[in-house]
Amino acid sequence: MANLREYFFKELEGFSFRSDLTLTTSAGEKIEVVQQINFDTLAGVNFVSYFFPAGTFTLSLARYLLDDLSVALDRAYSNLSAKVSHPVSDPEGVIVGDQPFSGRVFMYVDDYVDDSVRAELTEYGFRSGARLKLRDRRHSDFCTEHEIPWAFISHDSRDKDDLARPLAEKLSSMLCPVWYDEYSMGVGDSLRESIDNGIRDAKKCIVVLSHNFFSNPGWTKAEFNAAMGKHVASGGAVILPIWHGVSREEVFEYSPMLADIVGLPSTPDIDEMARRLFLKLEPRSS
Repeated sequence: MANLREYFFKELEGFSFRSDLTLTTSAGEKIEVVQQINFDTLAGVNFVSYFFPAGTFTLSLARYLLDDLSVALDRAYSNLSAKVSHPVSDPEGVIVGDQPFSGRVFMYVDDYVDDSVRAELTEYGFRSGARLKLRDRRHSDFCTEHEIPWAFISHDSRDKDDLARPLAEKLSSMLCPVWYDEYSMGVGDSLRESIDNGIRDAKKCIVVLSHNFFSNPGWTKAEFNAAMGKHVASGGAVILPIWHGVSREEVFEYSPMLADIVGLPSTPDIDEMARRLFLKLEPRSS
C-alpha cells in the first residue's frame, strides 16, 4: 500500500512547479522539504503543497513556510511562462503565471501531529491568509485501510446488472471498500493474480449464489473453491452467501458445507441488503 509521500504526489498530481527546499532548524540541523506550486488550470487558480519526511516537521518551520508563501509563488512564476491547456475544457490554453493564489496550502507530514499543534498552525495560517490542510500519517493510515477491500464479491457475470453491480456501488457509497471486478481490474491486469490478491486481502467473501453461478464451471467455481478454502482454514466466518433465486436444496446440491452457512436472501431492496452486509463487514464488528 502507498505511504504518505506517494499519496502526496498521487493526490496532488497535475501541472506543478516542484522545488526541494533545504531548511535550517533552530538547532542548526539541515532538513529537506518538498515544495510544490500546483496549478489548477480548470479552476484558474494555484495552491501550494509541502511534504515533510519523517522526523523533520516542527511548528516553527511550518510557520516559516506559511510566512514565505509570497516568495515561493514569485520564485515559481519567474520560472514559468508556459501556456498550458486542458484538451476539452480549455483547448486555447492559459498562462499559468497569470493564475491567482487560491489561499489553499497542503502540508503532508510523515509523522503523527498532535491535534493541539494542528489547531495552532491552522489558526496561524488563517491569520496569514492561508487556508491550511495538514495531512499527517493518520491520513495514509486511513487511505490504506480503505484501499484494503473488506469483502470480495464473487458472482457470475450474468448477475451483474440486477444484483452484483448495484450492491457493489451501494457498499462503496457507504465507504465500504470491496473487490469488484469492474472497480478492481484495469487493462492488462492478470485476472488470476487480481482474483488471488482480492480473496487473500479481503477478510470476507460475498458469494452471489444463483443458477448462473452454479452452472458456471470456470472462474466462479475457482473463486468459490479459493474462498471456501480460506473459510475453512480460518475457522469460518469468511463466506457471506447471498441466495439469489435459489433454494436450500439447490445450495446443498452445489456444496453441503455452503448450505450450512446462513445466507442473505436477495431482494429488490439493495439498500437494505447493503446495510445488513455492512454490519457484518465493518471492521469493528469483527
